[in-house]
Amino acid sequence: MDSNQIVEYQLITDRRTIYIDSKYRKNGIPEDFTLDLHPWVTNARQLRVSKVSIPHTYYHIRTGVNDQFDFTSSADGPISITIPEGSYTTLTMKTTLQNLIGPLISGNVVVTFNSNTLKTEINFTAITGTISAGELISGNAAYDLGFREAILVASDPMISDSVFNLGGPNRIYVESRVLSDTNSLKTSGGAYALERTNTIFAVDVNENSGAVITNIAPGSWIDYPNIKITTIDLRLTCQNGTTIDLNGEDWDMEIEILGRFSN
Repeated sequence: MDSNQIVEYQLITDRRTIYIDSKYRKNGIPEDFTLDLHPWVTNARQLRVSKVSIPHTYYHIRTGVNDQFDFTSSADGPISITIPEGSYTTLTMKTTLQNLIGPLISGNVVVTFNSNTLKTEINFTAITGTISAGELISGNAAYDLGFREAILVASDPMISDSVFNLGGPNRIYVESRVLSDTNSLKTSGGAYALERTNTIFAVDVNENSGAVITNIAPGSWIDYPNIKITTIDLRLTCQNGTTIDLNGEDWDMEIEILGRFSN
């Protein structure tokens, strides 16, 4: 091997760590943006996400996404409430639901988030007739309250068929169309390999609202055959594929790339 071949080999196998911060984006919003890459990667061979840091500033209840809760009372007919956008604890959600439902029924309502069963219990008193859960639709708050199937309850309390989830997404997915070329994407394994289309990394959420979600465990290496990368697109989503809203806050990540870089 002559000296030129040695130099060429070293260039192709050069490893660099690229630091990405959404505040330096070319366009878009913090949760869905593109940025220019300097220097370019002219011959990408492998890459992996080595670190992600995301502020837990997104709301669990979002307007138009999961803010509606509907049920039917034989005494008062269809009941529909809209939960204000925000993050909730079991205590604040209990108070909110009682305040919203109370004026719409001919009786009283007591909401309980059972700490033993993790199910939502809605108890109606001084009311005539039966209570039934309405048909659940995509994006309805009923799903997060544990009502995941249409059920008919002939007597109080109305108990959810599944456990409630007031903590929001338990996993955030980092997606990229550029970095997850589905025509050539291969992975060497890993817990989150190829879970979803365009996913390059997934972060488990173990922090409460207001904290910073950090993952410093490198992901799996992704192999690429001679791909040129000049821009990078990134998007944060939750389990159902909707974009996370960080409410104006920025996030950052580090990506390790093996390849040839422009000057």
